[in-house]
Amino acid sequence: MTSMDKLGVGLQLPAFERKGTIEHWNRFAAVNDEFAPHHWDYAVAEAEGFPAPFAMAPLQLAFFHAMLRDWIGDNGRIVSVSAKLRGPFFKDQLLTASGKVIALGQVEDEMIVDLELTQIDETERAIAIGSASIALKMLDREYLLENTLKAIATEQFMQSRHLLIRGLADYFVGQNCSRNLAE
Repeated sequence: MTSMDKLGVGLQLPAFERKGTIEHWNRFAAVNDEFAPHHWDYAVAEAEGFPAPFAMAPLQLAFFHAMLRDWIGDNGRIVSVSAKLRGPFFKDQLLTASGKVIALGQVEDEMIVDLELTQIDETERAIAIGSASIALKMLDREYLLENTLKAIATEQFMQSRHLLIRGLADYFVGQNCSRNLAE
């Protein structure tokens, strides 16, 4: 997860790596009903002019989403992601997705972060480029103070409620109300 105090233009996101395995591709294909033979079969991929089976384009986009979600954690949301494929992601290669902060802005209680995205394979060949915008919740002093006061008020209410209920229970037990209710 990202920290607001370390956020700045030029910040590099942690790399996201994924090996091009049939297991990953099969899970994605099952969800999306995309079982094209060139994703699994060397002979079909070669007949189409590729040296090996290759990943689905939406899966490569999903890897950008996974990288962003890992980075922002629960403190934000993905506003937009777009990508252009520059080359196929072949079976058994290692894909590395990365991102860099290129602009910061603020809208209400959110920090808007614009990013430049890249995916490379293990030969350092760029296989996808893109951009993204994310929104991070800003936890300023006023927000923290307000929520702290709400938490204190809630805790005091719960303590008062507990004491009231205990006091009423003691009163009714002392009045022997259980006997009166039974009669």
